[in-house]
Amino acid sequence: MPGLGLFFILIILIPISLLLTIGWVGGKNRVYGIILGIIWSGLFVLILASVIGQKINAKKILEKEDYYGQYVIDRNHYAGKQPDW
Repeated sequence: MPGLGLFFILIILIPISLLLTIGWVGGKNRVYGIILGIIWSGLFVLILASVIGQKINAKKILEKEDYYGQYVIDRNHYAGKQPDW
């Protein structure tokens, strides 16, 4: 569900961030700033992990030079007539 992430950011994360920012700046309480930093740092780490995971798991598209080349057969492992094709 692609819209679920946007829903999470707009409905939950932004109001919580605003309340924590007001409490941090207005009340001079350092704990609110630390909680705010942990929430946003965690969000950015999740986004970064998602992007890296998509890059790693993306479908590989081979080109002609990827599969044409010289192949060496280990004749000690594959003995007999088959490696001599």
